[in-house]
Amino acid sequence: MERDIIIDRGDFIMSYKRIIVAVMSMLMLTACGENTESEISSEPIVTESTTEKVETTITTETTETTRKSTTVESTEKATTSTTAEKTTTVKKTIENNKTTTAEKVSVTTKTAETTEKVTEVTTEAVTEEASKYDAEFNLAETPYVEITKGGDYIVRGYTADGQIYINTQSEEKVELTLDGVDISCQSSSAILVNQAKRCIIKLAEGSTNYLRDGGNDKVNDGVIFSNDTLRLKGKGSLEINSGNAHGIASDDDVIIESGTYIINAVKTGITAHDDITINGGDLQISGGTNGIKSKGTVNINGGNMYISGGEKEEKSSIYASVSFSYTGGKVFAYGNQVTPPAFTPNPYIVVNYADGISAGNTIGLVLNGAENAVLYPQKNLKCILMLAPEICVNDTFTAYLNGTASSDFTVSEGQNIFTIE
Repeated sequence: MERDIIIDRGDFIMSYKRIIVAVMSMLMLTACGENTESEISSEPIVTESTTEKVETTITTETTETTRKSTTVESTEKATTSTTAEKTTTVKKTIENNKTTTAEKVSVTTKTAETTEKVTEVTTEAVTEEASKYDAEFNLAETPYVEITKGGDYIVRGYTADGQIYINTQSEEKVELTLDGVDISCQSSSAILVNQAKRCIIKLAEGSTNYLRDGGNDKVNDGVIFSNDTLRLKGKGSLEINSGNAHGIASDDDVIIESGTYIINAVKTGITAHDDITINGGDLQISGGTNGIKSKGTVNINGGNMYISGGEKEEKSSIYASVSFSYTGGKVFAYGNQVTPPAFTPNPYIVVNYADGISAGNTIGLVLNGAENAVLYPQKNLKCILMLAPEICVNDTFTAYLNGTASSDFTVSEGQNIFTIE
């Protein structure tokens, strides 16, 4: 009897120990469950299905983080850091709930992949925000560039036979930036503006650009040709060499604001059906017929320019069908003829060589003993037009031909024609 009682007491003691162990285990599980609720999910992670829920939660939160990161430029590091913290929490929770190693690796791997995606999206958003162009083109990859809607575009690179073609709705503005382009077009214009009511060609700062045309296009007959008003500006340089007809041609207006231009044309350097306006820039223009020709007006308000016309008797360095107005800048135009300005704020000089000057000579223009310009004509000429803000009444002007001085001339009001025999 006593033995039976002793055995029962032993069993009782063993049962009592089991109860204590069970209670402690439950307390530990409860503590882990509370941790999980506060950081990730309302259910403890103990099964494979629970692990999938955790992964879904992480993906959703990370996607939300991604959406936020696309609107702020500097959030990439913060997004990656937050996602990494969530990955660490999942690992700890799974370990505390005795989840298998395979499950831990799966969750960690997926979270890491999501983190990488967040970084990619953030980087793309920042890049798009930083770029101010609607599209960028490399001529090595896209030799024929077609622009069909308004916006800001930039083109770079070289092509031996390509073209930039612009054809937009009439009221849309197009700004085309040239940043180190070298374009030859074998059959037509290197830049053809078929339709764009407001088109600006901009030379990127410090860039050097080259344009050439070819073929025998009688309609689009300029290296740069536009059916609408064309405006050029920038802090780079552009060299234009015409193999067909004109350098820059427009059926509307041509306006030059700034930039450096070297234009060599078979026919006219710059021609417009309406008006030509030059407000600034440095220009060297050599035309086979005319240097500058407008069927409307020519208006020079600033800049520095050397303009050479062709050898034909009737062709001019500057020709304006309606009128020529000058308000500022330096102009040295030479050829067989020149349209005299109808308005100038100060006197101007026309040097007339009675017997003409052959190509290859050197001509120096000196005002009050200071050299104003040196010309190296590549074609025969008869007259030189000199416009400069420093020309004043009673100034002394002298022309030098290959180092030999002419007589001195005294400047008076308005037009001064000095003839040299």
